[in-house]
Amino acid sequence: MASWYCGTMIRRIQNKSQWQRYAVLKQAVDKKYPNQTNEQFLYHGTTKEICQKINSTGFNRSFCGRNAVAYGYGTYFAKEAWYSCQDKYSNPDGNGFKYIYRARVVTGSPCKGRQGMKEPDPLDPKDPRDGLYDCAVDDLQNPSIYVVFCDAGAYPDYLIVFKTT
Repeated sequence: MASWYCGTMIRRIQNKSQWQRYAVLKQAVDKKYPNQTNEQFLYHGTTKEICQKINSTGFNRSFCGRNAVAYGYGTYFAKEAWYSCQDKYSNPDGNGFKYIYRARVVTGSPCKGRQGMKEPDPLDPKDPRDGLYDCAVDDLQNPSIYVVFCDAGAYPDYLIVFKTT
């Protein structure tokens, strides 16, 4: 991994319909868990081609499996930017530029992720009316990877385009 990054461009993404979907979900989770932090700023590495889609339609679980499915079939986010900067997550384009998002992610109450998950676990397996956890993580005590199974659960706040030296 390169130790120096030359910041090239940081672009704020403004998409009203995506923001409205995200805000409605966040409001519902904040109502469900009023005494905790339900949103985090996380990172998502991608390619130049997929950036165009994310900017216009948001994060999409149908792209899952392109890089990882160890914690379920969802959209993956990292707590630390360096993780998303790895070539396997933000593959450089023909000019050597890499693409990562700083995203707002509704994390709410997480469950432990596992391979094959298509949605978070039930809050109470004995009573499905209680609903589901809000996301999955790699480690419940100290999460570094978050998996979102609802496309509205993340908003692409900023696109960071850079080259490594």
